[in-house]
Amino acid sequence: MKLAHPGVSISKPGYLKQRMKLNPDAFLELYKYHNRNFYADSTFSTYKDHLILAADGSDINIPTTAETLKLYGSASRKNTKPQAQIGLGCIYDVMNRMILESDCNKVKFNEMRLAEKQMERIPETIGSIPYVIIMDRGYPSTPAFIHMMDKDIKFIVRLKSSDYKKRQNS
Repeated sequence: MKLAHPGVSISKPGYLKQRMKLNPDAFLELYKYHNRNFYADSTFSTYKDHLILAADGSDINIPTTAETLKLYGSASRKNTKPQAQIGLGCIYDVMNRMILESDCNKVKFNEMRLAEKQMERIPETIGSIPYVIIMDRGYPSTPAFIHMMDKDIKFIVRLKSSDYKKRQNS
């Protein structure tokens, strides 16, 4: 591979600034195009005719600058050096190893609210293929569960032992 500027290094903050010149819509459209074509083909894997999807969120350290701290925030404790972080939320097709939806957010974000928005967009990619979505302990939300049941979305959610304590004791 031929480098345009051999021997020239770029700092992480410099890289972040330069990548801002790229049009993110181009990447998003390529991503959607690839995923739609994949699910239009009938050779994808299912379990009992359902896609098995997993929703999860994570925090990712990024170079700490005044700009990144303003855009995304810091999860650092008070009186410590701030560390800029992005909050990432994804919905992943487990059996086909495909990311169907992903969003970058401020570091402190509501995983369930993001997953609901992402689930609204999933039919644009997979059409009417039924699916089961699996979520971890960051997702419990009675209104969201009711919404998913109303939309006939099948789901499995791992709960903390303290979730729905009153219900458990009754």
